Amino acid sequence: FRALGRIVVKGRAQPLPVFELVALSEDATDAMRECISLFERALAKYYARDWDGAIELFGRSEVLEVNGPGRTTGAKYNPSLIYIAIAEGYRADPPTPDWDGVYVMKEK
Repeated sequence: FRALGRIVVKGRAQPLPVFELVALSEDATDAMRECISLFERALAKYYARDWDGAIELFGRSEVLEVNGPGRTTGAKYNPSLIYIAIAEGYRADPPTPDWDGVYVMKEK
């Protein structure tokens, strides 16, 4: 499993922890494990408001993602790419001081 963060889905008020099933333990590759490790470190930087550090680590995890543009037919994004975009937005327009790291989805 990979933790994807705390998200308020459209139509809800409370954040939910979201996880992704990456692979069965016996099927997980070294690249998958490294991707998860980098992603977790990137999330920690994201929660600490270290946008540059988060973007750098999400960029490193993105190249290890199993799915993504150019790797999976029809894939336009993956969790790393989504968080890069979010962190770039927060770098340009930082959240309020009381921001708790929760991402509020605007669409399903």
